[in-house]
Amino acid sequence: MGTLTEYVYKFLDEWIQKKYNAKLGFTIEKVDGLEYICKAKRYASLKKILTKIFKDYKDIFLGRLQKAPGVAAVPGSTGKGQGGS
Repeated sequence: MGTLTEYVYKFLDEWIQKKYNAKLGFTIEKVDGLEYICKAKRYASLKKILTKIFKDYKDIFLGRLQKAPGVAAVPGSTGKGQGGS
């Protein structure tokens, strides 16, 4: 059985291969081990590429995070009840 790290990298590798193909104007290719490169078509918009990757990251990873029940809030995270300087 593999480690959690191996599982996460395998998931990411499969996700990258499915998600980023030449139709988008760029591809992300595995080079060696855990090394990846991003290849863009000539004149592709870097802003659009980064926006796409950021949106996907938010949707897939951050969007699925849930606060565990019973976890105490970090003091001061609400901005209330803080005195001092």
